[in-house]
Amino acid sequence: MRYNHFCFQVENIEAFVTQLAARGVEVTGRKVGNDRSHQAWINDPDGNLIELQEYTPQSRQFTGEDFREV
Repeated sequence: MRYNHFCFQVENIEAFVTQLAARGVEVTGRKVGNDRSHQAWINDPDGNLIELQEYTPQSRQFTGEDFREV
């Protein structure tokens, strides 16, 4: 069984990404995702893909939009 990536929830993603970059970590894919959360991506030394995510008040995880019946 394989996994695509795993995710860490962070607070203040901009500050977190700045700290990582200052330590030489390459950060890619910075965007607002489909769930309206801020995202960035890094790789660990073994090449595993790690998502960094910061929820926003508009994130679907908080609005319940993903759970509404249509």
